[in-house]
This record gives sequence, C-alpha cells and structure tokens, in this order.
Amino acid sequence: SLAVTFPERPRREDMQNSIYLHYPGHLAAPRRHCGATETTLVIGDMPIGWNVRRQHGLLYPDLMAAFDVDTAAAIAQRGFAIDDRGKPPDFLLEVAWLSTALNDYTSKRSD
Repeated sequence: SLAVTFPERPRREDMQNSIYLHYPGHLAAPRRHCGATETTLVIGDMPIGWNVRRQHGLLYPDLMAAFDVDTAAAIAQRGFAIDDRGKPPDFLLEVAWLSTALNDYTSKRSD
C-alpha cells in the first residue's frame, strides 16, 4: 500500500516549496550552522499538522527548523507530522504581508 503523505502544494509564481526546489541541498547553510545535518530540518512552506491522517487545519510557515528529527521521514511525507516526529518544530518564522497580515498576526500565530 502507498504511504500516507501530506497533500502536495499547488505551484505558485511567488513562492515554491523548498522541498521541490532544493532537496536534498535545501537550505544547507542553516542546517550546517544549526546542528547535525542528518537530524536537522530547515525548510520553508512545508505543511505542519498534528498527524498525516488529519489533513485539515495545516499550517505552512515561511521557515521552519526542527532539531533531532527524522528528516527523511518528513521529506517522504511532504510535511511535518507532530505526532510522528514526537514534538513540534523548534522554530517557526512567518513573514507578514499586507495582504495576509491579519491572518498572520491572529489565527495563524495562535495555532
């Protein structure tokens, strides 16, 4: 049977998921600087959810860092499943735009 994965993001002109642009060399400098490259995930626009089976309410931060995780599993699932990784990401960054600021500063921040 096929492994369950997060949904693939539609391609956009203004932003691309870094998995598809740069993997396996995605964001190599921050990964080397932040920790062991085999267990450090630094990536942007990757879905984050409680688990891969519950695919509503996903967040797509502009940048995420997670230390001491199975990076290959997250890449294979095309997302960061908190239950499967055993913890939430260690760092999230969201760039607020005028068009999305209200959502970025309210509901997305509280989630």
